[in-house]
Amino acid sequence: MKTLESFPYARLPAHQHWRAALEAVDDHGTVDPQGPVKFQLARSAKIASAGSCFAQRIAGRLPQLGLDYVVAEPGGEPLSARYGNVYTSRQLVQLLERSLGRFEPLERAWTAPGGFVDPFRPGIADGTFATVEALEADRRAHLAAVRALFAGLDVFLYTLGQTEFWFDRRDGAAFPACPGRGRGAFDPDRHFFANLDVAAVTADLERFIATFREVNPAAKLILTVSPVPTAATMMPMHIVRASLYSKSVLKVAAEEVAARHAHVDYFAAYDAVMQNVHGERLFEAGKRHPTDAITERLMRFFVAGYFGEAPAAPSTRVLPAATASPHTNAPCDEDVLLELIDAADAQRAPHPSTLLPPARNGHVEQVAHPVPLYFAGDSNTLIFKDRVFAVPGVPAPYLGRTLHVPGLHAFEVCDAAGRLNPSLLSVLVAEHVLMADGAGGWTAYRRLGSVPLDFVQDIEGRVRRDPPLLLFCGIFDWLRFLEEIGAREIALPPDIGPPGPRSTEGDMLDTAAAVAKAARYLEPLERGLRVLMSYGLRNVCLHSLPPPTADDAAFARLFFPATPAARYRSLRLMNHLLRGVCERTGATFIDISPLVADEDGLVDARYAFDDVHLNLDAGLLTVKALLDTLRARDEDEPSAVEPAPHQAGAAPKPARERDHTGERAASLTADIVNAAEAALGSGWHPVEHDRGERFRWASGDALIYVPVLRDVDHRLSLDLEPGPGVGSQPFALEVYDDDDGVLLTTLAVRGRQTVHFTLPASLPAMHALRLHVVDGGRHTPGDERLLDFRAFAVTLSPQRADVLSAVDGFRVGAGWYPLEEYGGLTFRWVNDDAAVDVSAPAAELALQLEPGPGVGKQPFTLNAIAPGGAVLGSFVVAARETIVIPLPRHEPLPYVVKLRVEGGGRATLGDSRTLNFRVFRNR
Repeated sequence: MKTLESFPYARLPAHQHWRAALEAVDDHGTVDPQGPVKFQLARSAKIASAGSCFAQRIAGRLPQLGLDYVVAEPGGEPLSARYGNVYTSRQLVQLLERSLGRFEPLERAWTAPGGFVDPFRPGIADGTFATVEALEADRRAHLAAVRALFAGLDVFLYTLGQTEFWFDRRDGAAFPACPGRGRGAFDPDRHFFANLDVAAVTADLERFIATFREVNPAAKLILTVSPVPTAATMMPMHIVRASLYSKSVLKVAAEEVAARHAHVDYFAAYDAVMQNVHGERLFEAGKRHPTDAITERLMRFFVAGYFGEAPAAPSTRVLPAATASPHTNAPCDEDVLLELIDAADAQRAPHPSTLLPPARNGHVEQVAHPVPLYFAGDSNTLIFKDRVFAVPGVPAPYLGRTLHVPGLHAFEVCDAAGRLNPSLLSVLVAEHVLMADGAGGWTAYRRLGSVPLDFVQDIEGRVRRDPPLLLFCGIFDWLRFLEEIGAREIALPPDIGPPGPRSTEGDMLDTAAAVAKAARYLEPLERGLRVLMSYGLRNVCLHSLPPPTADDAAFARLFFPATPAARYRSLRLMNHLLRGVCERTGATFIDISPLVADEDGLVDARYAFDDVHLNLDAGLLTVKALLDTLRARDEDEPSAVEPAPHQAGAAPKPARERDHTGERAASLTADIVNAAEAALGSGWHPVEHDRGERFRWASGDALIYVPVLRDVDHRLSLDLEPGPGVGSQPFALEVYDDDDGVLLTTLAVRGRQTVHFTLPASLPAMHALRLHVVDGGRHTPGDERLLDFRAFAVTLSPQRADVLSAVDGFRVGAGWYPLEEYGGLTFRWVNDDAAVDVSAPAAELALQLEPGPGVGKQPFTLNAIAPGGAVLGSFVVAARETIVIPLPRHEPLPYVVKLRVEGGGRATLGDSRTLNFRVFRNR
């Protein structure tokens, strides 16, 4: 008997054999590289789509082929909602999580010509909004439509387009486009570039699938990859190579994920185009977008594979909640990127140096660079836009630079964590009022600490190192406050202002109650002014609110009915509180209200532009008041404005050649604290000297203001000694956060010693620290002062940034070796079961690592273990690379994630440590 040899390839189906699948086929136009699909779909299945530019081509054909295509938000067509291009897997998973309220990015809006755009859909049609509030209302409606879309569909078709993307390093939020060039301001310290690898894309898709199954357990997912090449790459390689890498990563990840799940399939659109078995022209002019013939063939394959023959009648399903919209489809974001890269400098906004003042007259000498005055805030800034102001008797003209932040509320200037309003920060950076300090924070553009960086010099030879910034906000807060109190009149005491319009009879609101309500709206503004000044902006000013309109009908038409007395008294109180904010923060209050008001305290018609805004005549009064303030400050502080000793006809000495050594030395020796590091507030007595030492006495609740401009720990050191207020005995010193009253630490002071306190890493903020002496306050015979302790030095020293971001809530635990630096790199070696302490909500943890001697410097498997023992992710680390660990969403904070190595623990020659791998600081 003859035995037949078993051979695995003997019975392959035709579609798995090249000759049978291609060579034996006469019409290559019929060759579908898909092969068998995983599931068949009913012709009534509701299908929706999203993805890259090619996803729009696919989506536009689906309803034409008679499929039941879902449009949850008209205006986004041909896609199913107004989410624009969703290029990356990171965007996709965050889109779903945002729609479910599980992730709320910190980036709220990007400035753009004409208003604001959504950072996560900047290219959608009609996507420019006049105010941030209008943008956010549209975004809420959009995310509600997305939530309904995912819950109501049967099939979701997603086209992966890119691996490269830009993200916000504060929370990992992924953007569809790089900020800048008319859509927000690019910030190199906040906006980071990343290129996803297979593991990262796979992890994103798995996270999306898990969440998608929660929302819609019965739905199917079809993944495909766009054949459209990458438009531009940030990788240091040829664009063709970078594009092929990106598409290969996406295909491998999509195939792997589809193989794991019965309800997920991969549609071979990319494969059909790039293999080009038909030997035809693939792309249109520009070599990026597939031809219509290619797209048509792909869609025939799609419908035949999943639905059978296409239904006869086209159909587009609109969910019942959706309404008609005038929006139309926007251009592909990548095509826009190519246009922006090629844009000429002439398309950019004009620089102040191109704006010349008026011709010579009796008061103004023409110069090429007028000194800028910056007006930032709500629409009251617009009258100053690009105007040159000539002050009688002053030969230097001043240029008004408007930094408009539509609808800026005082309540939104700064959040509780000390983060400045992103729209305000964006315009300040775009106009070079602020610049990145190189350590994750911001600093005044013309000053870094006590070191001058750049100068604006006027024709008198004076050097201004600190640009004046006049902030306008509070109108909307006053209106909300007035509405909150029911437009009632307030019983104002005489010290707040004149009585104003005659009041009506009836119940009046008590002053204390009104102050309590109004002050809430201004607390964030006070934080914001401190933050601005912590950045080194010395000339920060706040403008008063303009007097209210005298036209009752106009006010009622624009807002709500309120008597003239109610309007006047509430606004007078708000201005009184704004003045107090300035007094507490050190900002300057520019109040022109008495100059532009009539005898009743309402706006004088001569200074009214409309029922809300003041006119240019009022603006001239503002400029004069601002310049008077600056001149008065210059006279009080001669070192701030240096005369230029030059002979007639000779050019002033260049600013960069000036000697600032003496100024810097004075700033370091004049007090017990370096003014570039911290500032002393209330509770401190004047500087004294004793036996060659300098010190200050302090009472029991002395304040220290500490500006933090870097996201690293800061060590505050206090050289202290007990005083008569504590009987010259050891005492306990409690350090409080004066903004919220939280006790930060308690220090034991036993004699003359230096005590230390660490401020945890944070985003740029101004910390107000209150030093409370326990059981102090005893009186000193012959001295009226309370002398609880004296301080000889207050110093602040930033600590080295660690490999994990404390600002994001991550810290190293057990299993980590000390921080090291070598070859310009900062890293920690890691043993087994290294612990990562997680103390803040986070979706993922990114680690840049490489194998070490403990694993023979060979590829190894790293498992990330959740507190309950579940594996969050398993990664094969072959070389230096970045892994992204998805973190548990519902784990109570704080918790610990362990990093467990498979097969590690080898000895290291000449080192007693177990060096399994090392983790680098990647920013």
